[in-house]
Amino acid sequence: MSRLRILHISDVHFGQTDRSGNRWRLRHVLGKAWRDNLAALSNDGVPDIVCFTGDIAFSGKATEY
Repeated sequence: MSRLRILHISDVHFGQTDRSGNRWRLRHVLGKAWRDNLAALSNDGVPDIVCFTGDIAFSGKATEY
């Protein structure tokens, strides 16, 4: 029996910065831990479906996409 592999990514809020203008989400959410998790997932094969849900951009500005 084959299995269906789904990778679900949600609410990355590209473009979000903290009060000092730092892209904290890019550093903390999409930083080393993100790369390590993707490497671990890829060792088990390619997902069949990738679902990207939630807020992709922080405020919907063109520069965030």
